[in-house]
Amino acid sequence: MAYKAIFIDVDGVLVDSEKVFNFCWRKAAEKEGYEMTYEQALQLRSLDSQLAKELFMKWYEDERAYPAIRSARKIIMAEQILEEPLKAKEGVQDFLNNVKNSSIKVAIVTSSPISRINAYLASVGIDVSLFDKIITTEQVKRGKPYPDVYQHACSFLGLPPHECIAVEDSPNGVRAAHSAGCLTVMIPDLTPYDETLNEFVDYSCKSISAILNLL
Repeated sequence: MAYKAIFIDVDGVLVDSEKVFNFCWRKAAEKEGYEMTYEQALQLRSLDSQLAKELFMKWYEDERAYPAIRSARKIIMAEQILEEPLKAKEGVQDFLNNVKNSSIKVAIVTSSPISRINAYLASVGIDVSLFDKIITTEQVKRGKPYPDVYQHACSFLGLPPHECIAVEDSPNGVRAAHSAGCLTVMIPDLTPYDETLNEFVDYSCKSISAILNLL
């Protein structure tokens, strides 16, 4: 199969930011007077905002919890990154250079707002011109694990999903890509790959460079 596009998530795939998000979600919850476990914070990765609100209501039975903790998390995250700058994930630059020299389209498909993506890529030295397009869940009705953002990416590039590879690190991400019909590759970050993800993952790789073997 000759794939024509690669869709790449940012947090946990291109940028080593997921562990920082996890820490900052828990720190923000504590600041606002709530308790959040490591496992709860994991569930928030790439999660649609409405589903996140529902989770917070389930956890805290308080409508104030989600907006208050989310707002605090943004502030704490910015401070944390100033103190300890983010880094690119291993092998990312070589992978992007290799793919850029091919005929394959490369697009970012992410739950993060484009302003954050541009800032993160610049901070870790990844040139945004290496990507043909940046597509975020800001552009669709529903975020991950719904397939909307991947469907939009395929439509924008004019390609059928089965000709596209989606690279994700989280359960919400692989569910979104699989539901859209893309070939789904998981590069585990905070969540290890296990049999519960078999349905949603076509390949599991230790690093992004291993995807070159699929092309």
